[in-house]
Amino acid sequence: KAIHTEAVEICLEHQDGVGYYPDYRGVEVVGAYHWLTERELCILTEVDQAEAFAPILALRNTILTMGIGVAVIAALAGAILARTITRPVSRLVQGAEAIGRGELEYQIEVGGKDEIGNLEDAFNEMAANLRDSLGQTAYGQRLLLALSQAAQAAQRARTPEEIFAIGDK
Repeated sequence: KAIHTEAVEICLEHQDGVGYYPDYRGVEVVGAYHWLTERELCILTEVDQAEAFAPILALRNTILTMGIGVAVIAALAGAILARTITRPVSRLVQGAEAIGRGELEYQIEVGGKDEIGNLEDAFNEMAANLRDSLGQTAYGQRLLLALSQAAQAAQRARTPEEIFAIGDK
């Protein structure tokens, strides 16, 4: 039985080529055809497109699956890394706000021995130094006020006995 597909017709016209076309079953194929002049013969080979492209599609699917997997892993790693950085930074921000409100006893819980942990230690040390400095300043202000009041009282005194009486108060 003679079967005349698109490729057979072209080849019988003494042409060579390759192409995508439906075969005698109506299935899309990849075909190659060659006219042999010395034999007056056409050689034709065909393979179903689904079969020919199956390895390429499998590779595409594998690459997509791996790409999605890597993207998910990268996103999770990024989220975890972001949390390990943002959580201590949030504690530092809360501490700065508390110190700014005058809560000088506020201490940040040190989370580790990395750079963020060093920063938390330095923050706690800064808060302690600030408490000490403000305590010394307050003492100095009280002392200065007392001396100022004593100087004013001494200016108002008219005799040395009045000045000594101020010291006894």
